[in-house]
Amino acid sequence: MFYLDPYLGKSESLYRYASLFWQSLNQPIYMSMHSPRMFYPAEHYSFGTSQHFSTVTRHELADISQAMQAARAAFLENARHLILLWNSATDLRTVLGRIKCDSSLPFSSRGFNELANGLIHAVERGELIFVPSHEDLRMCVEEIRKDRLEERLVDLPGSAFNAFSQAEAPHARLHRDSIRPFEYQPKDSDGDLTKLAARGVNEADEADCFAIYEREMEECQFTRAMYQDTRTYLLCTQRAFIRYQQCRGY
Repeated sequence: MFYLDPYLGKSESLYRYASLFWQSLNQPIYMSMHSPRMFYPAEHYSFGTSQHFSTVTRHELADISQAMQAARAAFLENARHLILLWNSATDLRTVLGRIKCDSSLPFSSRGFNELANGLIHAVERGELIFVPSHEDLRMCVEEIRKDRLEERLVDLPGSAFNAFSQAEAPHARLHRDSIRPFEYQPKDSDGDLTKLAARGVNEADEADCFAIYEREMEECQFTRAMYQDTRTYLLCTQRAFIRYQQCRGY
């Protein structure tokens, strides 16, 4: 089951991608509305490509989820116009029939406006999801990744962007803020350098740090493929490793 958190209102970070879904927004509602129980994001994302859905990584799934939230925001911004333009009361009843309705008033007894409001509220709550076309979803995921890279790649000498930005992964910042710097303390170690080397973060934090490092390395690979710039790639991987070590407390 694909779950989207309830819609919390307009977000500039999501609406910046709204224009990418214009083709999907022109589809009739009954074609683009799905039950979250019947939607598999990895399969939809990889459909029609050489990538098998089983190879979609958890980092890609996170980007797909953000793209799906952006698609929902784009739909809700234009919902009433789209419903009036393309759909009939019969179409809306068909779509609403894909969710469990707790109301005592059956769909067949509802007027068009009630059905339209019911559909919009179902999308806001995540009971129905607006599913964009495969192409629009992939295009949005690509833009999300590019924007994240551009935020980080600022000030790298000799690179296409001139550098990594000072913005860092929030989890890495959290760990580093809570980690005490490594210091040599003979009285605690009694000369045991193995104990000194083992100091760092606990297993859960270590896993979080490594997950951040994996994601940044994937983005470095994406950077190399996109810009064909070996120097940028090497600086990117070096910075990723430095952040990884800092996150671990070294």
